[in-house]
Amino acid sequence: MLNLMSEMETNNNSDLDISVLPNGIHVYKLANWSNAGLTQWEDSLSTRLDEADNFIYSIYDMRHLDTISPRGFEFANKLEAHPKSQLSFSVAVLKSRRLAILVDAVINMRRNSGHNRIFFSLEDAAEWLLKKMEENGQLNPPPSTSDPDRSDELNR
Repeated sequence: MLNLMSEMETNNNSDLDISVLPNGIHVYKLANWSNAGLTQWEDSLSTRLDEADNFIYSIYDMRHLDTISPRGFEFANKLEAHPKSQLSFSVAVLKSRRLAILVDAVINMRRNSGHNRIFFSLEDAAEWLLKKMEENGQLNPPPSTSDPDRSDELNR
């Protein structure tokens, strides 16, 4: 199971907390829909996409929010138009069923809708992203002891 508390790096302010887990998953926790938080979110994700040479993975922890902001919707549209948007896998973690319906509608309008999901727990969200990382060859499984070419490495 993923330890969500073992963060590699954090960038916290009162509007948005950004944590980077050891496996590279970025966790964005929006405190509210403030311009400062949305700007920081947009800057972080845009920079990650601009610099991406492989898939990127994000969790949006929105459990304490109960609506979508027009600016958040605008950013989602802008993100979809990014030339590397197909490299992004993301999950929204929500508490409100009403918000889940709104977010689901936004996701279903996207060309890369299969890269986005909604969950109601951080653990389920992380598990889905880890499966995507594995499918994309970005998780290195431990070496197998049945691999004769690697067995001498394991015995050192």
